[in-house]
Parts: sequence; structure tokens; C-alpha cells
Amino acid sequence: MERSITKKLIDWKSSSRRKPLLVAGARQVGKTHSVNAFGQSHYDNVAYFNFEATPQLRKAFEGELNPPELIENLTIVGNVSIVPHKTLIFFDEIQLCPNALTSLKYFNETHNEYHIIAAGSLLGVALSQSMSFPVGKVNILNLYPLSFHEFLLAVGEDKLAQLLFQQELKVSYSALIHEKSVELFKKYLYVGGMPEAVKYYSATRQLNEIRTIQQEIVYANERDFSKYASGAEAVRVAQIWHSMVAQLGRENKKFIFSVINDSARAREYERAILWLLNAGLVHKVAAVKKPGLPLATYANTSRFKLYLGDVGLLGALAELPASILLEGDTLFNHFKGMLTENAVLQSLVAEGAGDLYYWTSGRTAEIDFVFQAGETTQALECKSGRQVSSRSYTQYKEKYPTSPITKTSLNNLSFDDAGNIANYPLYLVGRSVSG
Repeated sequence: MERSITKKLIDWKSSSRRKPLLVAGARQVGKTHSVNAFGQSHYDNVAYFNFEATPQLRKAFEGELNPPELIENLTIVGNVSIVPHKTLIFFDEIQLCPNALTSLKYFNETHNEYHIIAAGSLLGVALSQSMSFPVGKVNILNLYPLSFHEFLLAVGEDKLAQLLFQQELKVSYSALIHEKSVELFKKYLYVGGMPEAVKYYSATRQLNEIRTIQQEIVYANERDFSKYASGAEAVRVAQIWHSMVAQLGRENKKFIFSVINDSARAREYERAILWLLNAGLVHKVAAVKKPGLPLATYANTSRFKLYLGDVGLLGALAELPASILLEGDTLFNHFKGMLTENAVLQSLVAEGAGDLYYWTSGRTAEIDFVFQAGETTQALECKSGRQVSSRSYTQYKEKYPTSPITKTSLNNLSFDDAGNIANYPLYLVGRSVSG
């Protein structure tokens, strides 16, 4: 399965500032497969060490964290040859061995000829709690569920993927191309971007087992709540998780603590939200008062939205049936367009938009996403259907005439009078970041 992270890994290998690499991401987003596939294609061999599958590996890091001694021990324990520059050393589930995480500092400082990648399902949680994080001594990459671009490649739509994501955006697409893309995007809203679900759909073109696969992933995540979060915190993490459908199914998707329960207060749930963010399971979008640079200085961190990391898992939590795919454009508008908006968020994150915000002007106007694009900001209004007239869009343009704003909807690619893109079709919204 072709993933966009592969190019980033190739760039890392040849970079003049290469350091040991940490690959973070939620459970089952494809970290192990992606790193192993990269290693097998670009190195003579891969020395793979999994701290969850082989707990005794941790003993190799109990003494002095001396790289030559560690290499000798790993060579024996793994029964593998480790050659500088030619072997990829892969530490999987490294969050289970804090000393291995610390050792990356010493590899970088004294023996950077060894190419090392470390990954873990809850690496973000571990890093937020670690007192021994090798600050400045590692490179970091995040891996997310498959984007729509990656989904197209996975299901064999290579030509369409090339047309949509590699060719210059100059004219609207033909009705045939547009409607085919919309239909495939509908499938993506249901299947989502978790590799196991995408692989099953690609192999069978059947949807009957997709929800079962997604529910198994949901269950695995929920087990992590109690396994890796403290008692009271685990309960709050689970409460937030199970409120996500109700939160995103509202017209105003601002996160409301009373949706969890009537007595819930923000200060009681701050750590739980942070846990979900660090686990890669949700994304936080804070409100901004104006689209100024840097956006973070205009953020109201107490006013925010939370989205799920994967739109397919959101559909599974909402128990949306596959039959909804047959009901025209219903899927895009279901639950106030929550799947559409979550998928747009997912596309922006995967394409590297960075921290996302939304703009609000009291109760009179709201623009769904605002992010930094070089030396300016980019605003994006998300519409679930084909009717795109919007008072919020008009107010934003009048108030900030020099701040670029576009729309994304079910409509075809379109341009304004100046030749700038006026509307990205939902299936192409990732290009609002990458161009």
C-alpha cells in the first residue's frame, strides 16, 4: 500500500541533518508496515525490535547506554547483522522502553552512522510524560490514516489520483470525472483511512465487513484508555470519546462539556483531552478572533472543536449503515455534515496544514478552518452539499479583504473572476494546502 510518508522517509535517509527518527501516530495507522517496507526497499536489511512482542529486549537497555555495546547486544539478541549506513534499525513500540528512547540521544551524539527509526502506538502519550525525551536529538514524523489521495492509490485508481493530485489546477473537471470522484469520496467517508479497512475494501470491494474491522479498532483504542491512562483520567477519556458523535452531530460543533454530562467542567477534562490528542485519536481546532499572524496569538484556547482522527471510525461510532451510500448525497449532510467536516479536517492534517483554527464572529458568522500558509493565512469554508451561498463567507471577505478564503463543497472545481480557485470539490480539498 503506497503511503505518502515513504517520500519523507527517503528524504530523511539522505538529509544532512538526519538524526534518529521518531514516527508517531495512532494505533493501527500503518507505522510498522510503512517503516518496514521503506527499510526493505532502501537498505540492505532491517534489524527489527519490538518491545511489546519481545519484552526481554528491554534488558539490553538496563546498563550504560553506550551505542557500541547496545549494537553488540542487539546483534546477539536479534540474531541480525547491523552495519552502519546499510542497516535500518527499527525500534517498534518504543514507548514501552524509556531507556531505549533515551539511548537515541547518545546514538545521535556519538554514533549517528547508525540509521534508527523508532515508532509506537502511544508514542505521543509517552513523550508527553517522559522525563528523558531526547530534546533536539531526534527528527519527528507523524503518520495519519490514509488521505483520499492514498485511498485512490490503494483501490487502484492511479490515473484518477494522478489527474486530481499531480496535474495543475486550471479548469473544471468533466462531469464524468467529477461524479466518479464524488462517488469514490463517498466510499472514503464510509471506509475511512485505517489501513486494514482500506485493504479489505480494495481486495473485495465489499462493505459488509468494514464496520466490523472499524469496531475492532475502536475496541482496541478503548482498551488503551484503561491500560495506559490513570483510573479517573481513563474514565474521563472514555467519556469524551463516547461524546464525539453527539458533539460533531450538532449544528454548532463547538465542544460543549455539558454534552458529556450536566456536571462536567472544563478543568476536570483538560488532561483527558490532552491524552486523546497525544494518542493521535482526536484533533483540536481552537477559535481565533482574527486571521492574523501568527494565528496562535489570536486563539481562544477555551473555545474549540474536537474531531476524530479518522472519518471511518466516526461513522462506526455513529453506527451509520452502508445503505446510506445509496441515498444520493444524504451521506454528506448526515448529522449536520459531521462526516464531511471531519474528512476535510483529516485531509488538511494529512497534507501538512499544521495547527488548524476556526474563525467566529460572535453568533453571526463562522468559518470552519483557518491555517497558516507561508506568510499569510488561508480560510476555508466547508459546505456539505451543493448549495454554497453563505453569509459567513461574505462577512469574512468584507472584514478581511486581503486574507484569502475559498470554499469546499460537492460542486466542481471553479475559479473566480481573477482566476483564483473559488471552490475546491470535497475530494480535492487537500490541495488547498499543497496547491
